[in-house]
Amino acid sequence: MKTQKKISKTSDSFYSEGGSVGYLLLHGLGGSPMTLRFLAQGLARQGYTVSCPFIPGLAGGSDMDGLSAWQDWYAAAEKAFFELQETCDRVIVGGLSTGAVLSLRLSQLHGDKIEGLTLFAPTLWPNGAAIPHYFKLTVLIRQKWFANLFKVSDGLPYGIKDERIRKFWFDMMASQNMSMSDVMGIRGGKLVELRWLVRQIRKDWDLVENRTLVMHSREDDMSDISNSFEIMRSIKGPTEMVVLDDSYHMVTLDRQREHVVNRTIEFTDSLLSPSPKTPVRTPANSTSQTTSALRTSSSAAE
Repeated sequence: MKTQKKISKTSDSFYSEGGSVGYLLLHGLGGSPMTLRFLAQGLARQGYTVSCPFIPGLAGGSDMDGLSAWQDWYAAAEKAFFELQETCDRVIVGGLSTGAVLSLRLSQLHGDKIEGLTLFAPTLWPNGAAIPHYFKLTVLIRQKWFANLFKVSDGLPYGIKDERIRKFWFDMMASQNMSMSDVMGIRGGKLVELRWLVRQIRKDWDLVENRTLVMHSREDDMSDISNSFEIMRSIKGPTEMVVLDDSYHMVTLDRQREHVVNRTIEFTDSLLSPSPKTPVRTPANSTSQTTSALRTSSSAAE
């Protein structure tokens, strides 16, 4: 691979020019490319071309009125995917939280052009321990205009277990004249759109045939690990899962971020290998555990 040539920032998007293998990383609902920066830099150091686009409407503070639709989020992700394809021979797609869900949709529609998937704390629905019990009632709201009358705000620890990293995050928001309530506060209409996006994805599970790496923390405070289990049971392609035990939701920047980078690189190397090896059920290290699930089409249909 070529060595990294440049890193640019455009409209809060991050792009690192590297070799002929591209990596598309998608941020989550209420997030930004900054949540993926550590992972992006780790992949860039390996010589990959990395794109972390800012997705209007999905990014925190970019749609305070909740007017964007999931089709808008997907269109921005798809545009970034096509742009990366123009400069790279092979493209791997991944994302954090809702970004992982958008990655699944890209696989359903463009799986033949995708080398593999990397899903970090995928969120089919926010159901972690930090989500208030009354939040379950939002599934009863079916009209977006009515849902937009409500605003759901994530509270401490904001998906970050490490207090030092959390403070850095607060300081970064303050330097941009933004509060955490501005970034993490989500209009109910966005949650309705997320529900509609997931409903579409569930209709087309069998279209996800790409080899997939899933990483999720058993302590995820926003998205219970059951989200990842559903994905592993449902998609058609071979899957491998890494369970983390010292992080909350933001696994790409929390305490085990280096392990997340290393496992992502290992998975990517195996994808690009002429003869990828079948994962085995072995502990990854003292702070995580790897569970592999390689399935054929027949077993996936059971």
